[in-house]
Amino acid sequence: MSSYKFKPFEELPVIHDLPDPFIGPDGKRITSKEEWPKQREYLLSMLDYYLYGPMPPVPAFLKGEVLSRESRFGGDVVYETVKLCFEGFTFNIDVMRPNKPGRFPAICYTTFSKVFGTMPAEWEAVCEREYVLASFAVNEIAFDRREGGGPIYDAYPDWEGKTIMAWAWGLMRIIDYLLTCDYIDPDRIIVTGCSRLGKQALCAAIHDTRVALAGIAGSGCAGLGCFRILGDKNGPDQNPKRTETMGSLMYAFPHWFSEKMLPFCSIQPPHNVKNEYRLPFDMHFARALMAPRPLIATNALDDDWGNLYGDYITYLAAEEVYDFLDAKGKTAFFYREGPHYYSREEWLALLDFADYQFFGKESPGLELLNKPLYKEVYRFGWKRP
Repeated sequence: MSSYKFKPFEELPVIHDLPDPFIGPDGKRITSKEEWPKQREYLLSMLDYYLYGPMPPVPAFLKGEVLSRESRFGGDVVYETVKLCFEGFTFNIDVMRPNKPGRFPAICYTTFSKVFGTMPAEWEAVCEREYVLASFAVNEIAFDRREGGGPIYDAYPDWEGKTIMAWAWGLMRIIDYLLTCDYIDPDRIIVTGCSRLGKQALCAAIHDTRVALAGIAGSGCAGLGCFRILGDKNGPDQNPKRTETMGSLMYAFPHWFSEKMLPFCSIQPPHNVKNEYRLPFDMHFARALMAPRPLIATNALDDDWGNLYGDYITYLAAEEVYDFLDAKGKTAFFYREGPHYYSREEWLALLDFADYQFFGKESPGLELLNKPLYKEVYRFGWKRP
């Protein structure tokens, strides 16, 4: 339970600029890195209060039972289905790992079904780069439907949270299990996801500091996209028919985020940006909460709905926090041609970025990162202390 007191919608001022992430609960700006942990706690509490809602209970213990094990890729890979058990709740995860001794970095993500065998860079990730892959199907935790529901709500009937937080909680339980395994490097754990699962991966990464790196793909509104500022590959365009707003999101997917967001958005079509200017935060706060840990954002150039321009604005704003924490070079962005989906190019960009951040490995793919699309961009009215 947060000790901070946050104002309701009607008491909040209009803020047309991006809110300043260095302003603390007393209204004063922090001035030193030593103040950041407390400021981080405040910003995370703010996002939980307005956007994400409460987290499900954290289990006191967790046990993993291997249900099946087989070899893949000519014996180079071990593929396991593992049943996670804790305090009256169970769900299954799938794990693929190099079939050799050692401790390896891990990539945790979620899917809508059993996906191993179809991921676009599976062989490269496990065999060539030697990463562990760990995943679960979202319906194992919470259903993706307007009325909500799912196993976690049956297990914790007093919990009144939302689906994005529930899925993020599931990723954290994967991490709990992996940290009991002798083949995991505990300091090199990644979470990733695309679209709604990118929103969920971001939520998990900012809540769980055991996550060493995040790869967020096509996450759009309430992911890395800006609430206040919309646009596509050509630049700013406040057109809610082309780019997702919080109003269109809450209208279509009311189960994802807290009802406290409803006053801040135009719930009826055309879902114009209007009351979002009363939000005391924007999604550069979420990016900043990753700092100083590495973060890469990937996007498809034809994904107008995903707010590429707003994603880039939150990148620039969060860079102020990374710079403040002496973590320049820990963030990256990547664009590819084509429509909205988690592509092979994006997975390889994530692997290249992770190899560099974790091991200092140089690769030709690094030259494709951080290529700006825009000659002129919105400039917020504050800088790092």
